[in-house]
Amino acid sequence: MDSGSLQLDGFSISHSSVSQRRAYGLRYIPADRAANALALELPVSDNLALTKVASGRKGRFWISPKGLSQDAKNAITDHRITGASLME
Repeated sequence: MDSGSLQLDGFSISHSSVSQRRAYGLRYIPADRAANALALELPVSDNLALTKVASGRKGRFWISPKGLSQDAKNAITDHRITGASLME
């Protein structure tokens, strides 16, 4: 953060580490995905799934492509992510 504060449910998390913020459920999706993407060669659905897969919340040995796609659709809708389609 360059300025201001970040609060979640009235509790300041401005000085929390990135891992602590992630534990609270916060995610950052850059507006300029081409310049700041985690994995530019992967579609939006895969980029949105990376954290869940890495944490084991999507299974450890078998990952359902259908489930990842549905999670991405839900995230795009729930968080009103604009300019995103699953396969871009």
